[in-house]
Amino acid sequence: MIKEYKEFSQDLRKKFLQIGIIPIIIISAFLFGKIYFIIDDASEKSHTKVLKDIDFYTNELLKRIDQKAKFLQQNFQSINLKEFLQINNDIDTLIIYNKSDGKTV
Repeated sequence: MIKEYKEFSQDLRKKFLQIGIIPIIIISAFLFGKIYFIIDDASEKSHTKVLKDIDFYTNELLKRIDQKAKFLQQNFQSINLKEFLQINNDIDTLIIYNKSDGKTV
């Protein structure tokens, strides 16, 4: 009788452990998966935002340079180029091509 009681008690203990541990393992695996996908999604959104910011600021810089180039084309004869370069910090170098032979001036 004592032997049967010990076997029953050990069997009952194993079942309680299985009933308690298996759901914990399943829930933990589910939560780790959720956390992984949340972190992965946040990382992707962060990279996407950085790329959009780079694209925006690059386009803004190109627009400003294009506006200044058009201004120079229209006012080339009446502008002091040294002052223009000192005032506009978007432009570091100015290259002027000769129309007749394509060489720089």
